[in-house]
Amino acid sequence: MRTRPDRSAMRQIAKLIALIGGIAAAVLVGIFFVYPFVCDLSAGVDPWARYQPKVEAEYNLAQDGDEQAKQVIEDTSSQEIKCSYSIKNDPYMDNGRIIFTTDTSTTDDLLGTVVLYDTQTETTTELPGVQKKYDNLLMTQLSGNYAVWVDSLKDGGGRIVGYDLETNEQFTIKEFGYAIPEIRICGTYVVFMQIAGTDTQRLYLYDLKTRENTTVKLYSGVDVVCGNADVSATDMVWSEYGANGRAVLNRYDFASGRLTTEPYRIDDWVFEPRTNGEAILYTTTQQPLDGDLMLCRKGETPVKIASGVLDYDLSEDFVVYSVDQTLYVVSIDKLLKPEQLSSTATRATFASMNGNELCFYDVTDGLGRIEIVRYMTLDGKEE
Repeated sequence: MRTRPDRSAMRQIAKLIALIGGIAAAVLVGIFFVYPFVCDLSAGVDPWARYQPKVEAEYNLAQDGDEQAKQVIEDTSSQEIKCSYSIKNDPYMDNGRIIFTTDTSTTDDLLGTVVLYDTQTETTTELPGVQKKYDNLLMTQLSGNYAVWVDSLKDGGGRIVGYDLETNEQFTIKEFGYAIPEIRICGTYVVFMQIAGTDTQRLYLYDLKTRENTTVKLYSGVDVVCGNADVSATDMVWSEYGANGRAVLNRYDFASGRLTTEPYRIDDWVFEPRTNGEAILYTTTQQPLDGDLMLCRKGETPVKIASGVLDYDLSEDFVVYSVDQTLYVVSIDKLLKPEQLSSTATRATFASMNGNELCFYDVTDGLGRIEIVRYMTLDGKEE
């Protein structure tokens, strides 16, 4: 015979469960609402202000409670280049001036004009006497009274050009016959690696003031090849790739005149390094997106900054990098948690960084155009 369930007992159990649930809900309400309400009243604070919508600061490098670090980029925000040029290619900022190339021709879309933009007056000046020998003027950079860029053929080859802003004189730094060299500038120094043949590479250090070109190192053969170089006021760095695929750091100290890995004997694969004279920034794979972005400060053990990075650079005070069309910043001195630098409503593509001056493209419209260029200056010094 089947036993019928005791419905009275089931009702008692249901009441008990409901009672327990009610008590738990009352406790939660007390914790999250009543207790904060009473605390606010006792402290003389408007309790309803707790529930007002809050807006986070767009640029805040510091963590809560770190007042010293909050001064680093306080009141920093980006501004847009305001001028009539629709194309602003390879913008690069130096001491409040931004250099870029553009197209002023009505018959083609080639880049043949070099422009200086003054961020204080919001005015532009086309550099006089610029002579384009090939197809496009690319990779513009600026340092004091000198500008450099690449005059490139679309199919490969071209020349690296220098320009004296005081005399409006243009001069050729180096002709090249293959891929476009990546040039880096600091002070009057320009560094670049040139492919000179199927199995030959030359690493150059050029002085814009004396116009002397020095071959720092010659690579001949296929066992060891050279990566792109970077330069600071006191040193230059580059990667050297061995036949086993391992990439090691090389450093040339200008003061000692010695080519050495000291004091950066990094037990790591080092690709595409950047230097500020003390810290070295690099990736662990040849394709940055596939590896980690690492920072080595004054010869210390390298610290991982981020993964999946597309572009990056460093100044005396900051590391700036981009991931998924968002710019992030890290304080080199404090190594705080990376903070978003570009607006949460903006999709940004890294353009260049020189010292604490930064340029980037605003590609929020999704068309990948280079019409909108934004810039900012990060202040790493305390008042």
